[in-house]
Amino acid sequence: MDFDELDQLEAVQGPPAASRRIAFVDFWPGFDDDTDRFVSKAWFAENLIGVEVVGALENPHVLIFSVFGREHMRFIGRGTPELVFFT
Repeated sequence: MDFDELDQLEAVQGPPAASRRIAFVDFWPGFDDDTDRFVSKAWFAENLIGVEVVGALENPHVLIFSVFGREHMRFIGRGTPELVFFT
Protein backbone atom coordinates (compact mmCIF):
# COMPACT_ATOMS: atom_id res chain seq x y z
CA MET A 1 0.00 0.00 0.00
CA ASP A 2 1.48 3.36 -0.98
CA PHE A 3 0.90 6.77 0.62
CA ASP A 4 -1.84 7.77 -1.84
CA GLU A 5 -3.79 4.64 -0.98
CA LEU A 6 -3.31 5.33 2.74
CA ASP A 7 -4.61 8.89 2.26
CA GLN A 8 -7.68 7.58 0.41
CA LEU A 9 -8.31 4.97 3.09
CA GLU A 10 -7.99 7.57 5.84
CA ALA A 11 -10.42 9.87 4.00
CA VAL A 12 -13.03 7.08 4.02
CA GLN A 13 -12.38 5.44 7.41
CA GLY A 14 -10.86 8.30 9.37
CA PRO A 15 -7.37 8.30 10.89
CA PRO A 16 -6.10 4.97 12.25
CA ALA A 17 -6.47 4.38 15.96
CA ALA A 18 -3.24 4.71 17.89
CA SER A 19 -2.00 1.30 18.89
CA ARG A 20 1.22 2.42 20.62
CA ARG A 21 1.78 5.27 23.04
CA ILE A 22 5.21 6.90 23.10
CA ALA A 23 6.69 9.67 25.19
CA PHE A 24 9.84 11.75 24.84
CA VAL A 25 12.06 13.06 27.65
CA ASP A 26 15.50 14.62 27.98
CA PHE A 27 15.68 16.05 24.47
CA TRP A 28 17.49 19.17 23.29
CA PRO A 29 16.09 22.70 23.45
CA GLY A 30 13.60 23.20 20.64
CA PHE A 31 12.38 19.60 20.53
CA ASP A 32 9.44 19.92 22.94
CA ASP A 33 8.31 23.39 21.87
CA ASP A 34 8.67 22.56 18.16
CA THR A 35 11.14 25.33 17.40
CA ASP A 36 13.72 22.85 16.04
CA ARG A 37 13.38 22.97 12.25
CA PHE A 38 14.54 19.40 11.66
CA VAL A 39 13.29 17.04 14.39
CA SER A 40 10.58 17.86 16.91
CA LYS A 41 7.91 16.16 18.96
CA ALA A 42 5.27 17.51 16.56
CA TRP A 43 7.04 15.84 13.63
CA PHE A 44 6.80 12.45 15.33
CA ALA A 45 3.13 13.02 16.24
CA GLU A 46 2.27 13.87 12.63
CA ASN A 47 4.33 11.20 10.86
CA LEU A 48 4.18 8.02 12.95
CA ILE A 49 1.12 6.06 11.86
CA GLY A 50 -0.69 4.25 14.67
CA VAL A 51 1.30 6.03 17.38
CA GLU A 52 0.03 8.49 19.97
CA VAL A 53 2.58 10.87 21.48
CA VAL A 54 1.82 11.34 25.18
CA GLY A 55 3.54 12.74 28.25
CA ALA A 56 5.99 10.63 30.25
CA LEU A 57 3.50 10.22 33.11
CA GLU A 58 0.58 9.23 30.84
CA ASN A 59 1.45 5.50 30.76
CA PRO A 60 3.39 5.31 27.49
CA HIS A 61 4.37 1.93 26.06
CA VAL A 62 7.77 3.32 25.02
CA LEU A 63 9.80 6.15 26.56
CA ILE A 64 12.33 7.64 24.16
CA PHE A 65 15.10 9.66 25.82
CA SER A 66 18.27 11.51 24.88
CA VAL A 67 21.27 12.97 26.71
CA PHE A 68 19.85 16.38 27.67
CA GLY A 69 18.55 15.54 31.14
CA ARG A 70 18.00 12.86 33.75
CA GLU A 71 14.22 12.50 33.84
CA HIS A 72 14.49 9.05 32.23
CA MET A 73 16.27 7.80 35.38
CA ARG A 74 12.89 7.75 37.17
CA PHE A 75 11.76 4.95 34.86
CA ILE A 76 14.80 2.64 35.05
CA GLY A 77 14.04 -0.63 36.82
CA ARG A 78 10.27 -0.27 36.66
CA GLY A 79 9.89 -2.66 33.75
CA THR A 80 7.47 -0.41 31.94
CA PRO A 81 7.65 1.58 29.77
CA GLU A 82 10.30 0.24 27.43
CA LEU A 83 13.23 2.67 27.29
CA VAL A 84 14.81 3.68 23.99
CA PHE A 85 17.97 5.82 23.86
CA PHE A 86 17.82 8.28 20.95
CA THR A 87 21.20 9.53 19.73
